[in-house]
Formats: sequence, C-alpha cells, structure tokens
Amino acid sequence: MKRILFLLPLLLLISCNPYKKVVYLRNIEQKDTLWPRTMADYRLQPADILYVRIVSPNPEINSMYNPIFGSSTMNMSYITQGGMYLFGYTVSDSGYVQIPFLGKIPVAGKTLPEAEIAIQQAADQYLKNAVVIARLAEFRYAVLGEVIQPGSKFYPGARLTIFQAIASAGDVTYSGRRRDVVIIRQEENGTRTIKVDLTDPSLVTSEAYYIMPNDIIYVKPNFLRAVRVNISDYLLLVGSVTSTLTALLLILRL
Repeated sequence: MKRILFLLPLLLLISCNPYKKVVYLRNIEQKDTLWPRTMADYRLQPADILYVRIVSPNPEINSMYNPIFGSSTMNMSYITQGGMYLFGYTVSDSGYVQIPFLGKIPVAGKTLPEAEIAIQQAADQYLKNAVVIARLAEFRYAVLGEVIQPGSKFYPGARLTIFQAIASAGDVTYSGRRRDVVIIRQEENGTRTIKVDLTDPSLVTSEAYYIMPNDIIYVKPNFLRAVRVNISDYLLLVGSVTSTLTALLLILRL
C-alpha cells in the first residue's frame, strides 16, 4: 500500500506531456501561409431537417409557407433551434421532403444548393414569382472523450472547423491525445472513421478540417490517464476491502 502511494506522485509527474504533443499545428512556419481550402459539400441524408422559406409577392402564399415570417408581427421566439425544427421538413428514409402542394421532392444525396434548385423547380410549377430559400434547420455534432465539456453540440452556422468544434467543448484536456483523434462521419454509403492529428499543420488542407453535420469527434486518452484511472480504482478497492476487514475484526472481538 505504501509503495503504491509512493509511486502515485511519480506517475503524475511522468504524465507531463512533451511540448510537441500538446501544441496544435506544431512546426508551422513563422511567416504567413495561405492554405488552400478543401471543404467538401455536405450532402443531405435521411433524418436531416430542412428549413424551407418560400417568398412570394402574394401575402397568402407567404403566410402559408412561412408561419414565422408570414405576419407583420413576427414571433421572434420561433427563430430558434426549436422553431426551425418545428417548421422544418424532415428528409424521409426514402430521401424525400414533403412540402404542401408541391408534393414529394427528392433531396437525399444532394448538396444544399442542389436541393434548393430542386424545390425551386417544384415551386415554379405551382407558384408565380416565388423564390425558394433552403437551409439546414440544425447543425448538430458531438465531442466525446478527453475534452473539458463533452456532449452533443449545436452550431447555428454552415461552416465549422475541427478547432472550433474542439473549442466548443472547452478544449482537449491535458490527458487527451491530440495526435490520435477520430472523427466518425455518416455518409451516403455508410459510416466512415477518419483519424486526425491536431498537431499536424497539414490538417488544415485535409477533409477532416471542416466538420460535417452529425459528425462525432472522439479524443482518446493517453496511456498514463488510463494508468491513473486504474490506480484510483485499485486504491478504492483496497480501501473498501480494508474497511470490510476492519469491521469484521471488530465484530469478532465483541
């Protein structure tokens, strides 16, 4: 028991990571560098929620398709994540959105601009001089593992980098492996995992630099983090056993 308590501070001291393992984008050049943008277009999937606004010179059309914006006394409480969800259109398992009077419109596998064009073409068949605006109603992602505030996150914009996602979770803890991060990404043909090194400057030109909706970011713990957890569990077990034996000895002496 005394040996374990003696080794514990030593293990905590050894757990100090070298500089190169904790700094982001290490060895980056001192001068300004222009990195090419490599953001891939997100393609809609079943269960995505589209917020569709149809603007027309006809007030009745506006009121029918835009309950948030259809009146002069706009209810600002609707312009929230929940409001977009309630008034959005969910992409069905078969890849369609069902819009009143416009029918089923295939959008799965399309980018947002492509989906907007498809809805616009459907609207042109029934509505005069109408303009369609389509957006993702929610941009959800999750950050798990060795971060300060893990959990599911919501981003109100359309473009999010992995560093912004990590920052929204309070940054990687000191026990996190910045060189061993995994992104779990849902794609049209299945689920894909992407290994990421947050210390590598080439990350800014990779497909993993920009986060996609529904991504899961997992930051793995380092080895000594696991050792500390095991030691804590072991000490807790030893303490419980010791307390139990002490109680039994007291009972036997009575």
